[in-house]
Amino acid sequence: MSANLPSGVDFPVDLVYLWVDGSDPAWLARKQQYLPSAENIEPRGAVQERWQDNDELRHSLRSVEMFAPWIRHIYIVTDNQHPPWLKRDHPKVSVVPHTAIFPADVLPVFNSNAIETRLPFIPGLAEHFLFANDDMFFGRETGADFFFTPAGRPIVQMKPIRGLADHLRQGTFAEFVEPLKAQGNVYRLCRMVKILYDCTGMILPYQSAHVIDPYRKSHLLANLADPRFKELWDLTMRARFRSPDTAQRMLHALIDQAEKRNHIKDITRFKCFRRLLTPQTMPMLLCKPGDFSVIRKVRPHVFCLFDNQDNRHLLPEFFAHYFPRQSSFEM
Repeated sequence: MSANLPSGVDFPVDLVYLWVDGSDPAWLARKQQYLPSAENIEPRGAVQERWQDNDELRHSLRSVEMFAPWIRHIYIVTDNQHPPWLKRDHPKVSVVPHTAIFPADVLPVFNSNAIETRLPFIPGLAEHFLFANDDMFFGRETGADFFFTPAGRPIVQMKPIRGLADHLRQGTFAEFVEPLKAQGNVYRLCRMVKILYDCTGMILPYQSAHVIDPYRKSHLLANLADPRFKELWDLTMRARFRSPDTAQRMLHALIDQAEKRNHIKDITRFKCFRRLLTPQTMPMLLCKPGDFSVIRKVRPHVFCLFDNQDNRHLLPEFFAHYFPRQSSFEM
């Protein structure tokens, strides 16, 4: 395995992105065709901002080439689209259409949670891989051992959900999550903890962070086939739009933890000390305009861009400063 940094990891690691051109007229027409008949969509589950393209993928790929050149192969999963600036013949990149990983009767889908259930079916995908949305970036040189132990166990960065464990023990889960339903994803993350508790008796009150996540293909396939969860995964795969009743990929990490197949890194427990001593090891969320200067100063290993109208106008200058060089993936 080639790498610029010393690492105890000696197995290949791939990287998977989801990407959509939300301005594509053909894609918009398909979405509008199915949207009126969609039921039980979670709040903000179909807003156009969810598919806004701010050229993040181009710059995320630049971050890979700059800071994680050890990645073996990159897969970009799309709905029969192709980024116009991306080389079509680059040996390290494959664009994977939904038709290559979904049963035909399920398509089309406009739900990232559904697409995530099909990641282990990507042809040629390595056993160990990273998953990233196109708004996630490497911020400095980062080795594969940031994501996997030398034995191959994924290192999953998560945060505790305060109060959830007590409510599960006391049988008051419904009261705890009722105010969270309007938040959509937060509610569904709590449901993943409850589902694991109902099936295994284990309380793992964590929520996923906005980070690049490590997985093992064999673990995902085992979880998808597990009879305790199979119905939920199947429901999720067939949900064209986000629904509060479906699964979130965090459930994989919880199941793997219950089976002792991964390592959970609590990024809140060490927040105070680690942010002071080694702030670059903590994932960061670029959300407010003031966060741009913090990211530039700290240069964390990974960070996520939370797109909104307050910061969108700052992106071109930030990208030009942080990722100035065109990558070999670009035409």
